[in-house]
Amino acid sequence: MSGTIYVLDWLISKHIEVRNARNTEQLKPWDKVIYRVDGEDVDKIGLNVWFFVQTDIVGSFVEHLSGEKEIFFQKKYDEALKLYQLFRKDFRSEFSEAIPVTARFNLQWTTIYFYFYSEQRFQFSDFVRRFRQKIGMNFFLYQVGARDMIRLHPRSKDWLSQCWCWPCWCSGLGPLPSIEMENVVLQNLEWRDVEKLKWRCWKLKCSLVYERDLYIEESKKFPKKWEILKINGKDMTCFSYNIMTWDVVLKSLEGENMFTTITELNLLSWISHNVANTSS
Repeated sequence: MSGTIYVLDWLISKHIEVRNARNTEQLKPWDKVIYRVDGEDVDKIGLNVWFFVQTDIVGSFVEHLSGEKEIFFQKKYDEALKLYQLFRKDFRSEFSEAIPVTARFNLQWTTIYFYFYSEQRFQFSDFVRRFRQKIGMNFFLYQVGARDMIRLHPRSKDWLSQCWCWPCWCSGLGPLPSIEMENVVLQNLEWRDVEKLKWRCWKLKCSLVYERDLYIEESKKFPKKWEILKINGKDMTCFSYNIMTWDVVLKSLEGENMFTTITELNLLSWISHNVANTSS
């Protein structure tokens, strides 16, 4: 059986639409696939993604990496990780603000990619010259973001079990969304210790947007937070609400709390000062 699959390129972490893939029913998530980008004649390797991904890069299927070829690939990957230990020591000694991540060979085994994370930019020319002489081969420095740092790390699969959301974007295959504080506020989590909502990449957990669309839709049934409502002639501020339990907390100007539910609130006659409408 043939068809279209989506892969995450092994070296540059970009998604590729791969057409004319053979035996797609035998491919499992994260299986290694050899492909060629349209208009190029170089074989590349990607990790099979088990869902649709929006991408402008299109390629053609070459083969499923398996058997002796996969064993040889793993051998070269292990060699890259050994060279990475040497790179890590030298790189950290010169660029202490940066974090080395891992290393990977290209499929032609002619160039090794060294990945690092940093919020800064550096001048690498002197380091590149010295380190190329030291290892006797070409290499490429690839700066990645905080979330890519996690999914590229050799232990990323081990860390999967520590993340409560599945599929986990941090795992390495899915799109990596931008996580804003509005996702925290939307889910009524702003009262929690924000540090507990961060993952190993020091950013807010990707899983915070896992049910974002549901929260957006359900929040339309509630007054907006800090919206002033007039209930039976008395001004009350919508202090917070819980979409899962439908609880609503209102606070008067005198500081008095009123605990209710959205069902009970809609049975009352209330008017929003902000949007000037009446509940149904």
